[in-house]
Amino acid sequence: MIAIKHLSTRYDPWFLTGLQAAVGAVFFLPGAIAGGTAGWAAAAPVAWVSVVYLGTFVSLGAFGLYNTAVTRMPANRAALSINLVPAVALLSGWLMRGETLAPMQLVACMIIVAAVVLSETGETPVAPSEAIAAAEFPAA
Repeated sequence: MIAIKHLSTRYDPWFLTGLQAAVGAVFFLPGAIAGGTAGWAAAAPVAWVSVVYLGTFVSLGAFGLYNTAVTRMPANRAALSINLVPAVALLSGWLMRGETLAPMQLVACMIIVAAVVLSETGETPVAPSEAIAAAEFPAA
């Protein structure tokens, strides 16, 4: 993040995002090849569409927007948003995909969100001890 903040004074954040993706691909390619490439050709078209979607929107899109945010605001403030990724992933999976959400996972999401809110405002919306107590002794 600090490197992106520094480099973004000379380079476009979207260029830096693409560069990060390219370096990551080069780094992981030997492992992918060592794992065997025979199944790649047999993969269903939906698998390839999924890979393109993940690479384009989830990786390049999300991190491009994040890198842009890092260039336009203090790095420590932009970093807070990255802490929300696990909570957003869990809650999105629960709401949109019908995945199960265990009480402790919900507590973890509440703690993450509370920590980010506390970092931004200095006020805690829900005390972590209250969240843990609610998960251990559900009302219903």
